[in-house]
Amino acid sequence: MASRLIRFQDFDSSFHHGESLHESIHIIREAITHIRENWANYQDLIDRLTVFLQDADNLAQDDERRLIEDMYLTPKAWVDRNPDGHDTNDFSILRLYLSDFGYREVFGIAEEAMQTNSLVTVYDLIPAIFLIELLNIDLFNYTALHDEGNNFQGIVYRGSYSPETRIQEFRDLYAKPLPERYWAVPLPIMSASLSPNTALAHALAEPRRQSSHLLLWRIHVASLSPRSLEMYKSRFPTSVVSTICAVPVQPISPYPDEREVILRGPFFQLVRIADEIVDGVGSVCVIDLVMLNSNRDHPTTMELSAARGQKARELFAALVAMERFSICKRLADSFNLSRDVQEYAQAYAAAQEKVTRLANN
Repeated sequence: MASRLIRFQDFDSSFHHGESLHESIHIIREAITHIRENWANYQDLIDRLTVFLQDADNLAQDDERRLIEDMYLTPKAWVDRNPDGHDTNDFSILRLYLSDFGYREVFGIAEEAMQTNSLVTVYDLIPAIFLIELLNIDLFNYTALHDEGNNFQGIVYRGSYSPETRIQEFRDLYAKPLPERYWAVPLPIMSASLSPNTALAHALAEPRRQSSHLLLWRIHVASLSPRSLEMYKSRFPTSVVSTICAVPVQPISPYPDEREVILRGPFFQLVRIADEIVDGVGSVCVIDLVMLNSNRDHPTTMELSAARGQKARELFAALVAMERFSICKRLADSFNLSRDVQEYAQAYAAAQEKVTRLANN
C-alpha cells in the first residue's frame, strides 16, 4: 500500500514558472488544437497512442491489459456534445489513472514525455496530450454527471521526503516579488489527498534520504465566484467553464480510504513556507498554496474566432488572478503576514482594474 501512495508525493521534476511556463503552455496549446481539429480521425489518434503506450502494454498483466483495452473500446465524447450516443458514463480512462498500473506505467510515460527537456516538436507530443485529453473528457463528464465530483473547494495535501535543494527552490520562489510566486504543471495530472497523513504515508514508510526533510503541500482549492463567472459568461456565453482542475474521486476509486482528489494542470500561488508540527508525524516543512478549480478547456474554445478567443482567454485569466489574489490575501492575513496582505491587496486592485478594462473592451 505504501508504494501505491507515491501518487500523493512531491515530484522531482522541475516545475514551470516565468518564461518556461509560457513556452510550455504554447506548445501544449498547439498540440491540443491539432488533436481537436483532427478529432474526426479518432482512430488514427488511437493508433498513435497504442504505439506510444507499447512499453506499458508489454509490462501489463491480464487485468491491467484489460484496463488499457477498455480505454480503446469506446470512443470518448464530451457529455454535452455527443451526437453519436457514445457511453459517457464508463470513465475507462479515469479508472485506468486510478489504478496502480495506469498511474505508474501509462500516465507516467505521458508525464515523462511532457517534461521540458523532452519537448521536441508538437507532433512528438501529440500521443501524450491525446491521452490527457481523453482523461479531460472523463473528468468533465464525471463532474457533469455526478454532483459529488463537481466544484470541489477545500484543502488537499501532497507530501514527501524532499532534498534540501528542492525545499530551497520553494524558498527562492517565496523570496521573489509576490506576483512571481507562482508555478504550474500546465497539463499533466497529479493526485492529492484530503488527509495529510495519507499524503505523507509513503515518505514515512521509506528510509529517510540523507539531507532530506519532510515536505507537505497544503493546497487551498477555491473556485471562481458566481459574480466572476457571470461576468465571463455574459461576454462569452458559448464558452463552457467547468471545475475539472480539482475533482474528488473517492466514490469511483478502488481505494476510497485514500480520499483522492485529482488536480488537472494546476496553477499554484505560493503563500507561505514554514516549519510546523503535524500530529503523529512531528516537524514538517509546510508550503501553503492556492489554486482555482475553474477551467475553460473545452471544444467550445475552438469555436470562437481568433480575436474573440484571445479576448476570452485574457478575461478568464484576469478573473482567475483577481480571485486568486483575494483568497491569498485572506490566507496571508490568517498567518499574520502583514506585508504580504498589503501586497496582495494591491495585486487584487490591479487585477480588478484589468478585469474592468477587458470586460468593457
